Amino acid sequence: AGLKSDIASVSNEVALVRKDMEINKMELNSQLIKITSKLESSSKLHYWMFGTVITLFVGTLLTLIPIVYSILNK
Repeated sequence: AGLKSDIASVSNEVALVRKDMEINKMELNSQLIKITSKLESSSKLHYWMFGTVITLFVGTLLTLIPIVYSILNK
């Protein structure tokens, strides 16, 4: 009788550990989803910032070229 109860308690502990692992896996998955969505939104923000900087740079360059050209042609 002692061996059967030991086996039963061990199988109960194994079941508890499995449930614990499943819960941990679900928590990790939700944390990963949160992190990836944060990264995606920040990368979109960076694309927007780089686009703005490049646009301003190109606009300034296109404005300066004729000014420099007219100064050099005098």
